[in-house]
Amino acid sequence: MQYLARSKGAVLKENTPVDRVVPKKAGGVIIQTPRGEFHAAKVILATDAWTNKLLEPLGAHIPLSVMQEQVTYFKPTDPTAFQPDRFPVWIWGGDPAFYGFPSYGEPTIKAGRDTSNNFMTPEQRTYVPSPQFLEQLSSFMGSFILDKGRQPLRTVTCQYSITPDRQFIISPLDNNQDIIVGLGAAHAFKFGPAFGRVLAELAIDGRTDEDISKFGIPKAEPSSSKL
Repeated sequence: MQYLARSKGAVLKENTPVDRVVPKKAGGVIIQTPRGEFHAAKVILATDAWTNKLLEPLGAHIPLSVMQEQVTYFKPTDPTAFQPDRFPVWIWGGDPAFYGFPSYGEPTIKAGRDTSNNFMTPEQRTYVPSPQFLEQLSSFMGSFILDKGRQPLRTVTCQYSITPDRQFIISPLDNNQDIIVGLGAAHAFKFGPAFGRVLAELAIDGRTDEDISKFGIPKAEPSSSKL
C-alpha cells in the first residue's frame, strides 16, 4: 500500500514521530515532529496505541485497552488440505476465543488467541512471545484441526488497541473538527481501502455518504489497567 500511495503522489515521512498536534486559532493544525513542523488544514490521527498521547493536550481522551498479542504459523503435514478453496477463515467464539486462516502465500496456517488481556503500554511491549499462550493455542489446535503432525514454525507478537465495544473510531473530535481520529480496534487492516476512503472524505469534503454513526468516539472512562 505504501508503494501504491507513493505512485499516486503521497509523500511518506518515515522515522518522523509526531510529538504534538496543535490547533491554529484561525483554523487548521500544526504537526510538530523532531524533524520540523508541518501545517495542514486538517489532520487524520491513525496513531493506534499512541492516540491518547496526542489527544491529552487537546483535552480529549479515548478509553483504550492496549495488549500485546501473538500469532503462530504452523507447518501442516499436507499444505494442499489447507488451501483457501478447501479450508476457511475461522473463528472460535469461546472463552478464550481463537481464530485462524488457510494457507496463503506460504505453506503454513496462521492461528492465534483473541484478546489474551496481556495489558501493557507501547513502552512496555516486549516483542517476546509467551510460551504459555503458545501452549494454549497448540492444545486448542490439537482438538480442532485434524492434522496431528502439524508443527509450529514461528510465533510473532502484535499490538491490540481496542475500544470498549470493539468498534472502529472514524470521527472528528467534538471540540475540534479539523482533527479526525481513525482507530481500527485491532481489526481494521482488512478494511483498509474503505477505512481510508471514508477518513479522506471527512478530511477533504467534511462529510461522507457512508453511515459511520456507530464509529464515534466513546465516552466511557478507562480502568487503571488500560490507556
